[in-house]
Amino acid sequence: MQILFMLAQNAALKAAQTDLPLGKLATAVQQRVTSGTQYQTYQQGLTTARQQKIQTLLTFNAGTSTGPTIEANHKTVNQIVLQMLLVDSLASSSLTALTAIAAQCPLSGGDAVYEARSIVSRLTGQEYDDVALCGSQRPGAGGRDEASEIPMEVIVFPNPTTGYVSWLGIPEGKVTVRVFNALGQLQLERNSEDTAVDLSALNQGVYRLQILSAEQKILFNGSISLLK
Repeated sequence: MQILFMLAQNAALKAAQTDLPLGKLATAVQQRVTSGTQYQTYQQGLTTARQQKIQTLLTFNAGTSTGPTIEANHKTVNQIVLQMLLVDSLASSSLTALTAIAAQCPLSGGDAVYEARSIVSRLTGQEYDDVALCGSQRPGAGGRDEASEIPMEVIVFPNPTTGYVSWLGIPEGKVTVRVFNALGQLQLERNSEDTAVDLSALNQGVYRLQILSAEQKILFNGSISLLK
């Protein structure tokens, strides 16, 4: 009887030792499955949050009113780029719109022309000759385009800036200074007879600075980076 009892105890102990690793393995597998599910949920949350932010920016961009070609180009390029980020693809109609903007003279089309070219050139290999594209819009060529009114000798400095921006090359007199954000929304407007403007009230970022004469002719139109 004692021998049988000892054999039974040994069998039970062996069974317990055999089942122990299997139990740990099952627990580890379950933990891994749970961690994977949690990670997928986390990633999905990030994706959803990103899409919501892009949709908000698309809404802001769509509601932005534009006037000159420069602002209209920025609005179009912003819309296309945001849509690309949202769906991770570029529609053929969007490529057509970008191609049309890329083919403009930057003097009249603004920086959005270069933004469009960066996408079109990467996809199609197309190259652009600004000398040929700008034609009569070049300074001194006699063109009456809006951009031909911009004195090319105007210098705005410092850029980047931490607050004040000054300029040289604009005749003395009253000017209007306007600052737009990347969505084309007016952030600041000042009428001044000085040769500087304080941008320190704005958040850090890249803005479009316009300086207009008393007759509302554009004397300067370019990007300015504000650092904090």
